[in-house]
Amino acid sequence: MPLYYFRILLCFNYNYCVNFNKFLHLAAKFQSYITSIKWDKNHWNVTYTKVDSKENRTEECDFVVVSNGVFSAPVWPKFEGQDRFNGKMIHSHDYKDPEDYRNHRVLVVGAGPSGLDLAIYLSNVTAKLLHSHHLKYNQPFFSDTYVKKPDIQKFTSNGVYFQDNSFEEIDDVIFATGYEYSHPFLDKNVGLTANGKFLLPLYQHMVNIHHPTMVFVGAVKKVLNKVIDAQAEYAAALAAGKFKLPTPERMLKAWLTHVRDMKARGKKLVDVNLIEDGSYMDDYFANLTAEAGIYRRPKVLTDIRNFILEFRLDNLLTYRDYDYKLIDDEHFEMWYNPRLGNPCPLDY
Repeated sequence: MPLYYFRILLCFNYNYCVNFNKFLHLAAKFQSYITSIKWDKNHWNVTYTKVDSKENRTEECDFVVVSNGVFSAPVWPKFEGQDRFNGKMIHSHDYKDPEDYRNHRVLVVGAGPSGLDLAIYLSNVTAKLLHSHHLKYNQPFFSDTYVKKPDIQKFTSNGVYFQDNSFEEIDDVIFATGYEYSHPFLDKNVGLTANGKFLLPLYQHMVNIHHPTMVFVGAVKKVLNKVIDAQAEYAAALAAGKFKLPTPERMLKAWLTHVRDMKARGKKLVDVNLIEDGSYMDDYFANLTAEAGIYRRPKVLTDIRNFILEFRLDNLLTYRDYDYKLIDDEHFEMWYNPRLGNPCPLDY
């Protein structure tokens, strides 16, 4: 069916929406918070609230693209005594400026990308930086104030006990403990199991198998941004009728095969939305291309990504100082090009 027969609702980060109506006229519905997406016989009822007027409205849509991502709902761990701590606790999601922590005693929890970056940013401004994690990597010398600590045991009003029974007085805590899925606007009748850990079943990590006029862009984890680009092109091609999906039975069979193969590699159900390391991401590009006829991202992008995953842990302080050049679809070259000053001069 041609695109101009559709009314399409795109749900972007923070649940803002854009409505494409007949004849491809673009009407932006910014400052509108989506509260419900519900299937109703042969269309979607999408209810949203206008932020300024608090007015509730409902649109009938033929196609829905949900793209609120995986970085909007922080995971907050819970520890004994946490509510008695008198200092400031935030999630890395809300971190802004290292100057806020100058000469403070700070605890950073977690050693994912955010936790390691915080160790770099804060180690030279804090009076003491405690870093609780269990990542095995080539730890660089951050500063004399940096101290690696094991997992947390409990908090007190002015500090924290760790699993080795050591105690440290602290002023601030930053939890770099990741994110979870958040789709509170999805009605139960959309046919998906959606919680903080996973979203299923999705064909091609995108398509709601039970109602394939709903697709998700950016619901995959640990991917290059080019994966999200490819998913967006896939969604647009599907909405425009450029290709047809397999039957629901075949899509479900493909998803079950994915789950079986994932478990055979030692993964758990919580990893069902993960684009894994190795060649899996390149295979995913190939599958999207073959089905939807979209641009085939070259294999070299996956190779660069996999290389950086390892290179970063061995060269944490310098890995951003390398430039990369694509030689062809399967080869790249890199060279050291140190940045002078602030490499990201953004005005927050």
